[in-house]
Amino acid sequence: MTQERCTFCGGMYEPAAVEPDRRHPCCGIRPAGELTGAVIGGCQIIGEIGSGSTGVVYLAEQLRLKRRVALKLLYDVGDPGARDLFFAEARIAGRLAHPNAVRVYGADENERHFPYMVMEYAAGPTIEELLESGRRFTEKETRRIALEIARTLADIWQQEQLTHGDLKPANVILRKPDHSVCILDLGLQTALRDAGIRTAMGTPIYAAPELLNEAFGNCDFRTDVYSLGIMMYEMLSGSAPFTGTPDEILVHHQAKDAPPLRSRVPGVSPQFARLVDRMICRYAPERPDWPEVIRKLSFAEHDSSGRIPARRLLFAVCIGLLCGILGCCLAAYSAAKKKTADLRTCRSKLEIRHVFRLAEAGKTAEVRKCLQSGFPADSEDDSGNTLLMHAVLMNQPETVREILRYSPDPVHRNKLGETARDLAGKNTEMIRLLEKEVKK
Repeated sequence: MTQERCTFCGGMYEPAAVEPDRRHPCCGIRPAGELTGAVIGGCQIIGEIGSGSTGVVYLAEQLRLKRRVALKLLYDVGDPGARDLFFAEARIAGRLAHPNAVRVYGADENERHFPYMVMEYAAGPTIEELLESGRRFTEKETRRIALEIARTLADIWQQEQLTHGDLKPANVILRKPDHSVCILDLGLQTALRDAGIRTAMGTPIYAAPELLNEAFGNCDFRTDVYSLGIMMYEMLSGSAPFTGTPDEILVHHQAKDAPPLRSRVPGVSPQFARLVDRMICRYAPERPDWPEVIRKLSFAEHDSSGRIPARRLLFAVCIGLLCGILGCCLAAYSAAKKKTADLRTCRSKLEIRHVFRLAEAGKTAEVRKCLQSGFPADSEDDSGNTLLMHAVLMNQPETVREILRYSPDPVHRNKLGETARDLAGKNTEMIRLLEKEVKK
């Protein structure tokens, strides 16, 4: 069959495979319609790269510099809030200087008051496009890509205290021809946060639990660690650990641990699987930090003969002994400190997580002891609400009854009951129990 050369990327493709106004299979770009050839901000539009909820991105040529760029145009030009947010994103992304982060060359409005942003054009497929085509990544490939992402986000966190907030396969391009990583949309979530706009935490499949509920930890760099872990899980197994509607997935992130990676991909090495499983732990403080992630992703476990080098083995033994001694000292210190602590205080993150796990396991008697010692089932903070949510989701009626019993404020107990009834869904027995207990 006759092939033609793509006007966008120069590659060859079969014309019969491209319907009118559809993307060319060689580069994923399609004609820009009536905007083809238009000049905005000194950039002549060539074709459309993609579109999102806030704007559309075009492939363009910067006429004076004779280089290809990505030109992002805002959809809703009449919304002052959207306009301010657009330029806030451009300012934040524009101050980043990292080879793996897409660069912003400039932002302004044209004569018709259309806000635009001129960005680096990174030619290559996104990880999402590769996954949708049926691609499965090997452990070696996943390790290399994840290492580049981790180093980039660690550098940006160290330099700017900036997180991505919406890390996902659609926001990671593998550049041609070297397959290096390029991360998109690095300033958007920070711009939303600075503007006081609370979103549903980016994309549900990759959203860390603390984005919805502070009981799981603070929103910092570990939020991106979680999203990267979910991405790695999907790249290796072909599917994310949780499926369902967006609302169901958000509940799953909070209510249960992801299936271990090796249960989906038995061929993955145990060390690598443990790292991924720790990265997607529900409780943020239990996840590794960036230095540990980078160290374990870049660590070569074996030499070419398949044996552990003697020097490395000796070093590991020494480190293990030192860690053991340090661990014993810390354990002794913690034990001494625990004896003097106020046993009636259940406010620490560690104790809260402990009570949640008791509720999930249906250990009603243990939960009752915690409630008696002061766990805030009757407070207006998230702790009591989240504890009840866990008990309802895990279908633990006795635990639900105990939590509501220790919420003496009728108004707050009624609020808890309404929230729990929504979560109970079609569980009629749980709904009847909630109605009965709330009316007491």
